[in-house]
Amino acid sequence: FGNVRNKMASDIFIKCREEGLVNGLVFDEIRRAVPGRVMAELLTETMHSGRRKKPFKDWMLRDLPRSWKANVVERKPKKKNASTKKNKNKKNTTNNKAEENKPAP
Repeated sequence: FGNVRNKMASDIFIKCREEGLVNGLVFDEIRRAVPGRVMAELLTETMHSGRRKKPFKDWMLRDLPRSWKANVVERKPKKKNASTKKNKNKKNTTNNKAEENKPAP
């Protein structure tokens, strides 16, 4: 079972790497899914290119070659705009007024 998981996770990582789509999620998941020896095999190419000489478990996304991340498009989280907050406040105010106008039982 472990070998199947390692092969599937490695294949997905290699495909992402080839297409320049390794982002934080992909990198975190491959590190979580495979043992250190498999991770070492996947990152060996970068070690030979004179990249960082630190243990693979300490690697971060920025330690990977740019080509592996070249096509990643990061979206910034949407900020709640002021009009959304105002509309929520209006709803709450309207609900409070409706409750105030209800006759007492």
